[in-house]
Amino acid sequence: MENSKINTPEGRDWLTTLLREQKVVVTFNKKDGEQRVMTCTLNQNIIPQDKLPKGTQDTVNEGKKKNENVMAVYDINAEGWRSFTWANVTNVEFSLGD
Repeated sequence: MENSKINTPEGRDWLTTLLREQKVVVTFNKKDGEQRVMTCTLNQNIIPQDKLPKGTQDTVNEGKKKNENVMAVYDINAEGWRSFTWANVTNVEFSLGD
């Protein structure tokens, strides 16, 4: 999927919904220019219990200023939370089902 389609309100909503449902492979360029391929998710059934955000979705970021240009996700391979910048996404891969 080309970035111009991801870095739109519709594209962001689409990818966020997909991340809440399953594992997604997101390729993006890091700030230093290096390309990164990350298998990630927001699905709470995939994220280990001890890595889940505390509180509800509404209270997790309470008091924090949200950066609309960045998406925080759980990196399955690194076993931790990471983020990517929407404008730097170059590819998205996902499964259509079993």
